[in-house]
Amino acid sequence: AGALNFALRETAPDAEIVGVLDSDYVVEPDWLRRMVPAFARPEVGFTQSPQDYRDADESLFKRLMFWEYAGFFKAGMVTRNERNAIIQHGTMTLIRKEAMRMANGWAEWCICEDSELGLRLFRHGWEAVYSPQSFGRGVMPDDFAAYRKQRHRWAYGAVQILKRHARALFSPWRRELTPGQRWHFVMGWAPWFGDALGLVFVLLGLAWSAGLVFAPKSTEFPILLFMLPSVGLFAFKLFQILVLYAARVPCGWADRLGAALAGLALGHTIGKAVIAGLFTRRLPFLRTPKMEGSPALLRGLAMAWQEAALLALLWAAAAGVTIVHQAGTWEAVLWTVVLLVQSMPYLAAV
Repeated sequence: AGALNFALRETAPDAEIVGVLDSDYVVEPDWLRRMVPAFARPEVGFTQSPQDYRDADESLFKRLMFWEYAGFFKAGMVTRNERNAIIQHGTMTLIRKEAMRMANGWAEWCICEDSELGLRLFRHGWEAVYSPQSFGRGVMPDDFAAYRKQRHRWAYGAVQILKRHARALFSPWRRELTPGQRWHFVMGWAPWFGDALGLVFVLLGLAWSAGLVFAPKSTEFPILLFMLPSVGLFAFKLFQILVLYAARVPCGWADRLGAALAGLALGHTIGKAVIAGLFTRRLPFLRTPKMEGSPALLRGLAMAWQEAALLALLWAAAAGVTIVHQAGTWEAVLWTVVLLVQSMPYLAAV
């Protein structure tokens, strides 16, 4: 944000529209010719084209990431555009300079300064235009650690934004945002809070399983307490991805499953980021490493050591409950199912 504000101050005084690109982007030559005419309408404050990538064929890992990203731009952003509630995501955006002055530039307190600026422009009454056609392509993170770091930043930044703009988003007496804008900004980030809730229930489930294994006579199975949050959130996420992709994203069933795998693998990271965002005010901005070379297998597994540890604990808990209770009741069987379902995002990460 600081660098962008510096660049804005150095922009030509007569410039009316400011464009922002990530440094790794290769842009179509007609991007400006196609998107600038949207500013003929004086109420348009910014335009946005998809964040797209040119290295999906480099590896299976990047293919999984590519289609995981695609769901947001092929389905989410198209729907949000119908209610003037798109997410501004930094690259491939054009912004009216007058709107920038009104908003006082990018917020240097936020590590997702692009999304925060977009919401602030909506609060000032500006409209946005989204084009689902891709006009530029960059490169994706090279490894799982970088992929996680990027999503951690996005999730933490979303919590920062929700906290700072809480009154505009939630107060029934504020009229800066339309009901549709409130809906999309709140509900668009709600699944990330579901990941945080899922992480809490994983830790609770492990603690409860310890009681079921080591003190079976005095510990009861909390089936109803855990079934809906644990199994329900997992089933909803999987159903959402597969159904939305079948309707809106032009890929086959294998890529849909790959996108679901990539999305599930980020659940632990997103949950940690949301919890950190709720209880802290700011984190340093960490650039997403790109084009840094392929990691070795052991280095790759080390990136997911937290997920691997929780996966092992959940499977050990499931085995322990099965052995101690001998699958003798429906509660014991269901509790084992709950633990195995909770382990799926961690298995995906590994």
